[in-house]
Amino acid sequence: MTAQHRVPMITRDRFFPATVFASIILVFCSNQVFAQASGDLQTLIRQASKECRAAKTLRRSDLGAAKDHFRQYRQLINQARSIKPDLLDAPDTATERVLNFCFNVKRDLDRAEALPLFEQGLRECAEARIMISNAAFDDAEAKYRVYREQKEGALAISDSVLDVYENSYEVRLCDRLGDDIAQAKADYQRQLHETAGEAQNVFADVVKSLRQSDRQCRGAQNLVNDVDSYNSQTVTQITNLSKEANKVRVAALAQRDALLTQGKPIDAATEQRIEALVTGINECEGSIPAAIKRVQATLAARTASGGSESSKGEAANREYRQIVGAPANYPRRAIQRNIEGEVVAQFTITKTGDVTDIEIISENPEGWFDKAVTEAVSKYKFQPRMRNGQPVDAKGIQRKIVFKLR
Repeated sequence: MTAQHRVPMITRDRFFPATVFASIILVFCSNQVFAQASGDLQTLIRQASKECRAAKTLRRSDLGAAKDHFRQYRQLINQARSIKPDLLDAPDTATERVLNFCFNVKRDLDRAEALPLFEQGLRECAEARIMISNAAFDDAEAKYRVYREQKEGALAISDSVLDVYENSYEVRLCDRLGDDIAQAKADYQRQLHETAGEAQNVFADVVKSLRQSDRQCRGAQNLVNDVDSYNSQTVTQITNLSKEANKVRVAALAQRDALLTQGKPIDAATEQRIEALVTGINECEGSIPAAIKRVQATLAARTASGGSESSKGEAANREYRQIVGAPANYPRRAIQRNIEGEVVAQFTITKTGDVTDIEIISENPEGWFDKAVTEAVSKYKFQPRMRNGQPVDAKGIQRKIVFKLR
């Protein structure tokens, strides 16, 4: 090629103004920066997704570690937003999937945190019902206040906690506990009045039996509510208590029908009380099949996951817990003489949760309430004490029973 035909080199000075050349360099660099930022963004999203999935995996076995992973997820998302400020408002398809998935994980974590609080509230409610059965109304009201506090605290963490107990008989029962305590107080005062009178209501034994049936079914519900204490015998205990409740109810109604057939008059208040008890027992018994399925599902899930160390330890070593109470009958002669008092009874809780070896340790005043207390304590039912995963006898258990007219 001759010199006159040589193509001259392109230089900034001859062909491009300085500003155009600078713009080209700027665009080139900007593209490089954008590509780097885009790569960093995708890396952060992938890391965030990994942390979120780890949180989901650990939420049942180690809630603390799961929450740590979710905090890492949030930090990574915040870093991603520093690169793309509108990340949450205009995410790409892949990022949107991650965000939606992690939103649901957060709900699961909140629910997992709230559930123990809510379940503790249900246990307080169950204990309150035992106290109602034992006519310890002040203690029952104190437990009811704790239930409401625990429930409110759980809902403050996660309003979805109730999804686990949707249409739950236990929750509905606990929510009306305040009214039930007031009703129990009124019933107790009416019983004292009837006992003090000379005339004996021929349907009194029917009402007494129905109350016993109600207590037995509530005892089954108490077992359902005590989630931490589920073991291989729980379903059997629930089933047996439910069957006992049904047997007592059927016998009581047969007795009522026989009295009516004999032409025995029944007053409106007693009739309403019988109807209310039967309705409550039927509702309780109707809830048992679903409750048993829930217990079985919980036990199966624990077996599949191996169970947490804390739950294993609690199940293996646990103190006794009362699940069925019985009010002591206030002796008529004590009512008529306006005498109040208290008795301390000592007894043994057997491996099966029954009560034996009942002994009156102290009685004040003496000779008025010991027989009533012995009869009441003999009807108690407990979850037995557990040691190394096995039920054992619990000896020397003491319980104070107070007799108050008001």
